[in-house]
Amino acid sequence: SAGTAAITVINTVDGQISNSLTFTISNPAPQLTTLNPSTAVAGSGAFVLTVNGSSFIDPAAVRWNGSPLTTTFINSGQLTAQVPAALIGSAGSAAITVINTVDGQISNTLNFLITGSGPGISSLNPS
Repeated sequence: SAGTAAITVINTVDGQISNSLTFTISNPAPQLTTLNPSTAVAGSGAFVLTVNGSSFIDPAAVRWNGSPLTTTFINSGQLTAQVPAALIGSAGSAAITVINTVDGQISNTLNFLITGSGPGISSLNPS
């Protein structure tokens, strides 16, 4: 676990003890490996994004272009996040990261692709 430990040395010949130094133990930074889904069609509805990786610490937050999403901690390798429809209103991409809120460490970035809806047909005119 993250924290600190006091380190001292004892001389076994005469029993003298050294001064103490602090050793800091850090959590590893979160790492993202996959997103599910990794794409969405522009203008489609809200959905749940599953983020897979490692070193997630409860509470952790999935971030969409730097803004936190409502996130559920599943385990140290998986989170889910609620993505509102407004975030995928137009084609483009979003930078997905995770922040471990207890220590502020931020993961690598994975891109979420928002594709265009493609051409549509509104009516047919028989000729």
